[in-house]
Amino acid sequence: MRKAALVAGGAALVLALTACGGKTDGNGSAAPAPGGEQKDTISALFSDPIQLAEAAKAGTEKSKSAKFTMETGMGGLSIKGSGQASYAGGDSKMSMTMDMMGMQIEMRLVDKVVYMKMPEVMRQKKGFTKEWAKVALDDATASKEFGADFNEMMEQNDPSKFLDQIKAAGTIKKSEKTTLDGQPANHYSVDLDFAKMANNLPSGIPAEMVDQLKGKSLIIPMELFVNGDNLPVKVEMDMGAMMKEIAAGAPQAQQMGEMKMTMKYSDWGAPVDVQAPPADQVGEMPKN
Repeated sequence: MRKAALVAGGAALVLALTACGGKTDGNGSAAPAPGGEQKDTISALFSDPIQLAEAAKAGTEKSKSAKFTMETGMGGLSIKGSGQASYAGGDSKMSMTMDMMGMQIEMRLVDKVVYMKMPEVMRQKKGFTKEWAKVALDDATASKEFGADFNEMMEQNDPSKFLDQIKAAGTIKKSEKTTLDGQPANHYSVDLDFAKMANNLPSGIPAEMVDQLKGKSLIIPMELFVNGDNLPVKVEMDMGAMMKEIAAGAPQAQQMGEMKMTMKYSDWGAPVDVQAPPADQVGEMPKN
């Protein structure tokens, strides 16, 4: 279950990071109004996943920041969280609070360092006296311990990677104009072909699981809602088929069962302020 929790938590962190802006490539799309305001009108629906991905990519790259909430369910395990993120290459920042397995964990990413405020029970178990533990993104030992390469997570999972998965592996099955939280939105039902995205997966999924899934014919359904600026406001992913294949090859993993993730975004383009914790409250991440 610890492994399952780390997979789900890592995947949730990846999705949070990939939703924010990245490098600007000059694609033409109107930037959202300051403070995350969105248009009263909604753009025409796309039928081509490449055009959809490029339009959303242009918007996120101009906005560069957002607030988010997320919920992940897997094998009876529920993870809920909220935070804010800004993606700017090596200057990327994020703060996030997660409720997982009855514990609350706060995470911050500042200056290529991940800080985790661990629950008291975890600190006592590890004999850790500081309130915050830190680990560098390029710490290979910590990456092995937590089942995810933190540095690779940042480098591989900028928003272009997230949207490129739709571009390279997506098929739009259905689209409609709708409302979400009282605001106009375009809703796309997208099927992602795992075989076409297997080499472009986030590092939150352990390598041994990815290897086990190679060659499998899997479809990962995604529900994507975008606002009038083609910015994502809600993303739902159903990874049940993927988890079923993993469980079939590893009976000990059957406890993981279904896996569904939901992310909501707001305040695109609003300033993000994330600071490192006070130095006297921080220690190196304990191993084992």
